[in-house]
Amino acid sequence: MIIDLRYHIASLVAVFLALAIGIAVGSVMLGNESIVWQQEKLADNLEGELRVLRMDNLQLRQKVSALQNSVHKQGDFEKGILPELVKQRLEGLQVAVVDTSNAGVSVKVVDALKLSGARIASVTTIQGNLGAGTDSRQQKVREYLGLEDKRPEEVAGELARQVGRGIFPGDNLAVLNLMEQEGLLKKSGEMGVPVNAVVIIGGTQEIDPGKVSAVTVDVPLVKYLTEKGLKVYGVEEVDTAISYIPVYQKLKISTVDNVDTIPGQVALVRAMQGRPGHYGVKSTAKSFLPDEATAK
Repeated sequence: MIIDLRYHIASLVAVFLALAIGIAVGSVMLGNESIVWQQEKLADNLEGELRVLRMDNLQLRQKVSALQNSVHKQGDFEKGILPELVKQRLEGLQVAVVDTSNAGVSVKVVDALKLSGARIASVTTIQGNLGAGTDSRQQKVREYLGLEDKRPEEVAGELARQVGRGIFPGDNLAVLNLMEQEGLLKKSGEMGVPVNAVVIIGGTQEIDPGKVSAVTVDVPLVKYLTEKGLKVYGVEEVDTAISYIPVYQKLKISTVDNVDTIPGQVALVRAMQGRPGHYGVKSTAKSFLPDEATAK
C-alpha cells in the first residue's frame, strides 16, 4: 500500500510539472485567460489530493510501525512461554531429525524438542536431492553400492533409504561416511541408536523441478522408516516456495506446515505426544493446533 502511494505521488508530481509547462505555454501562445484559469484550478485540486495522499501515507507508516512493534512483542512473548507449553511432554523420547530442505530450520526444531524433554539421537542434513539431477557426486557411492547401471533418481532413492537405514538399524555407517565425504549429506549425533520417532523437515525454496527432492528423496525415506515401524512426522517452514505437505499426507504421516514458528513447534510436540493430524496455517492443515484435551 505504501509503495503504491509513492508511485501515485510521483505521478501527481509529474502531472504538476506538465501543468506548469502547459500554463506557461498557454499563457504565451494563446493568451486565453479561461484556459489558464482552468489549468490553475486543476492544479489546485491535484495539490489538495496530493496533501491527502501524503497524510494517508504518513498514517499508514505509523500503523505499519505499530504493527511491527506488536509483532516483535508477540514474538518475545511466544519465545518466553514456549518452555512452559512443551515442558516434559516428550520426556524420554528418542528422536532422529532428517532435514531434506536444507533451509536451516532444523535448529529451531531441535531446540523445541529438547525443551520438551526429548533426546535428539541424530541430525542428518541431506544436501540437495542426493544428486538425482546430476550424478557427479554419486560416482563413488554408486560404485560402492553396485548401482552403476541405475538412473540418477533411482540412486537418489536408494541413498535416501540408506539414510533411513542409518537411523535404523544403523549397520551402514561406512556408506553414510562416504556420502558425507562426497558432500551428499551432513550428520551429527549417534546414528543407529534406538529411536521412537523421526522428524523429517521438507519443503524447498527451489523453483527448478529437477532440484525438488519430495519424490526422489522424501518419499522413499518416509516409506522405509514407516515400514520399520517408526513414527514419522513431516514438517516444513511456513513460507517455503514448494510445499511437501501434500506428499507427506499421501504417505499418511502427521504434518506441521509452520514449524519455524512457536505455534508450529508446539503443534509438533503435541502431535508427537499422541495427537496425530495435520496442523498449521496452510490450506492443507486440518487445524491450527492439536486439541489439548485429547493429547495423551
